[in-house]
Amino acid sequence: MTAPRPEPIARGTLSHTPFAHILVYVLERKLQGTLELQDHKDRLLIYFRDGAPAKVDTTRDSRRLGEILLDAGVINAKQLRDSVEEMKKTGELHGQVLVRMGFIDGAALVTGITDQMTRKMVHGFVMTEAAYAFYQGVNLITGGSSELVSLDPFALLMTGVRLHGDAMPLNATVNTLRDRSFFLADADAIARYRFTREERSLCRKLLESPQDLESLKKWDVLDAETMKRMLYVLIITKTLQVVTREKVEEARRSMAPIRFDSTAPPPARHSWPPEIQTLRDEIGQMAAGISSRNYYEMLGVETGAPAAEIRTVFFRMAKKFHPDRAAKEGFEDLRETLAYIFANLSEAHSTLTDLDRRETYDEQLSSGSPPQRAGDVPAETEEEKQVRLTIEASTLFQKALVVLRQDRVDEAFAMVEKALSSCPDDGDYMAAHAYLRVKLGKAPAKSVLSVFRDAEKANPNSERVHFFFAQVLKLAEHVNEARNQFQKVLDINPRNIEAAREIRLIEMRRRNSGGFKKPGFLGMFNKK
Repeated sequence: MTAPRPEPIARGTLSHTPFAHILVYVLERKLQGTLELQDHKDRLLIYFRDGAPAKVDTTRDSRRLGEILLDAGVINAKQLRDSVEEMKKTGELHGQVLVRMGFIDGAALVTGITDQMTRKMVHGFVMTEAAYAFYQGVNLITGGSSELVSLDPFALLMTGVRLHGDAMPLNATVNTLRDRSFFLADADAIARYRFTREERSLCRKLLESPQDLESLKKWDVLDAETMKRMLYVLIITKTLQVVTREKVEEARRSMAPIRFDSTAPPPARHSWPPEIQTLRDEIGQMAAGISSRNYYEMLGVETGAPAAEIRTVFFRMAKKFHPDRAAKEGFEDLRETLAYIFANLSEAHSTLTDLDRRETYDEQLSSGSPPQRAGDVPAETEEEKQVRLTIEASTLFQKALVVLRQDRVDEAFAMVEKALSSCPDDGDYMAAHAYLRVKLGKAPAKSVLSVFRDAEKANPNSERVHFFFAQVLKLAEHVNEARNQFQKVLDINPRNIEAAREIRLIEMRRRNSGGFKKPGFLGMFNKK
């Protein structure tokens, strides 16, 4: 039985609200549900989870997964032919067959599915006469595999506008910057757009100092049309910050040039310890197997398992496969793979612990024998509660960092305070909370020194701890000590653009003023 379609919470036409703007709206509000686009020829369904596209279906012919992997050089022509023949025999999905035959691993499967989803979604940018409707909280995409792959909306937006910007209201949007100056407000977000080498040159210019449209017209490094498309995306995603004319000269004097590498350094080659290599192998195997498993198989439970058991299993798996573990274990190369696994585990957990959704899902599986009803759910154990709080705190802290970049300091403080109450021993949360207390005038700088000492002990290699500490020292006008902390940030992450800028500013002012003579107060750390 198919679940009845609810009433949409929003509907309209893309001629009035461009597709790019809908993507930004869904992202900002972290919506979950299905967006349907329909014109006289095509239909496009996109299922969103936490504001990011997670599954796509279209009536248009699109390149198959095997063809995409062949084009990318991941598989060869013989492997493609052999896997297609095997797929015809077994009825499995192509990705399942490719993994089972050993032609690709889990990470390659994620990359291929991501590319395939992007190609399908990009068509939405040219469906300018389509009607749209958003159905909150439901997944209207049926058939195919049950796996979810979370696309980064920033990269999708830039890809779509780069290819089909002529269908977007570029001029009207970019002209809102006329007679105004602007610069990049979020250096951390730059990597998410997947800019080309040439496009990153504009990012460098906007990071170095405020610009205006007239000055950029005279700049011949990037062609005018590409620049317009970049500015359009940066505007609608609120990454550009506008400054008044009165402050432009002051901003230009204070924002010193910085180095900005046009290409990322190649990833370091690692010889992992045995226990870490075992974990990495397990992550790869888990990612490779998701596309061939139903929700019960993903979690490793029987179809009749009660909700309490499902929740216990999910929390145990969440510890192992949460995306934040990539940073803690030092393998950022697997972050997208972990995000893919975690999104699917979360969807399986939320479906199988909801009686109505589980009943509908079981009927769709057509298993032949109805499973036991989950019944009342007992209270969670202390361990389950701690895992849940850890996951919720991590999500809340990430949101706090986003609103902080938008200068919504009060909101960020409330989020960080809540995250810290759940995980009081997390060094990042401690440091952020202390910094925001000082910034909001809730505490003097000297009173939070011991907090940063504890934060450094909890997370000794955290660039966030050192960065927040540097900001507190900067607010207190203890510039030499602030510079030392910014340098520690760069020692941990040489590509931290904000820390590099702060050091350049300090050095420039030091040269202009003949050196700083103000005494520091870091000696308080050594007092007993």
